[in-house]
Amino acid sequence: MPAAQPLSIAASAPVSAGPAYVYEIYVEAGADVATVELANQATSGGTRLLGARAGANGQTTRSFPKGAYFDTAVYATVTGTAPVIEIVWSKEPA
Repeated sequence: MPAAQPLSIAASAPVSAGPAYVYEIYVEAGADVATVELANQATSGGTRLLGARAGANGQTTRSFPKGAYFDTAVYATVTGTAPVIEIVWSKEPA
């Protein structure tokens, strides 16, 4: 894997301003369900390419060993109360 960058977020935010590969999504929920949806855009909206969901007080990890490619940018839309989201990404392919 190339030099991937982990990004921790708790609310909706841009992940990458340009093309990127996503290798892993980790979601840890608080008192309610937490979700993260990754869109192929630098701001909210865009085409949803990937997502992950964790039930209340649970966690989940989705891995993409070859990388999921976003050709425009990556924006993460997050739901839930106080979730912990970590996205491992890189501008380089695996």
